[in-house]
Amino acid sequence: MDENLRQLLENQQILFVNQIKEWVEIFTDFETRNKYQILDQNQMKLGYIAEVGSGFIRLLSRTFFGSHRPMHVCVWNEKKEMLLSFKRPFFFFFSQFTVFNGNQEVLGTVRRRFGLVYKKYDLQDQSGYTFLKVKSPLWRLWTFQLYDNQDKEVGIISKNWGGVLKEVFTDTDKFQVQFPQVDYKKKAVVLATAISIDMDFFENNQKND
Repeated sequence: MDENLRQLLENQQILFVNQIKEWVEIFTDFETRNKYQILDQNQMKLGYIAEVGSGFIRLLSRTFFGSHRPMHVCVWNEKKEMLLSFKRPFFFFFSQFTVFNGNQEVLGTVRRRFGLVYKKYDLQDQSGYTFLKVKSPLWRLWTFQLYDNQDKEVGIISKNWGGVLKEVFTDTDKFQVQFPQVDYKKKAVVLATAISIDMDFFENNQKND
């Protein structure tokens, strides 16, 4: 299973993560589970990302906890093989995604940190070592820079802003992920960071928090 994950991520310098919105969501503002498509820099389809779980309890969780709800997100390739999962418990202030491979072995963690001036995340490997950090000024709404431990910018996660009208009438999100020079397991943690950022800062029901 890790070999399929390696094939998905190892040679990618840039990926696009585009949210898939159902028409019923756009016209009624009724949120269902988050779904994304993964594209390479040539816009070739590589796989899918989706929040999993259904039923009445899940609906209540989305309704009352909003972006703070517990969450289970899975990543599949085009062959519908599950390669990754991201799990997050309910939280009050700072989200934490744990990243697993297809065998449910921990690859790393994405931890949001407190910041008055900056949006901050620590990206940690399976041993708990922080190998990258997100440190992005609050006034740069659409960009999240990745820094190594020498405070050198080595990558970026950016939301492709679609203009005022699009942002008002839909909350469809498109992210560009520019990876640093790290191995595919750490790239999986960077990919999870893009989803965490979307849930923390851009998810539609966050306006009800």
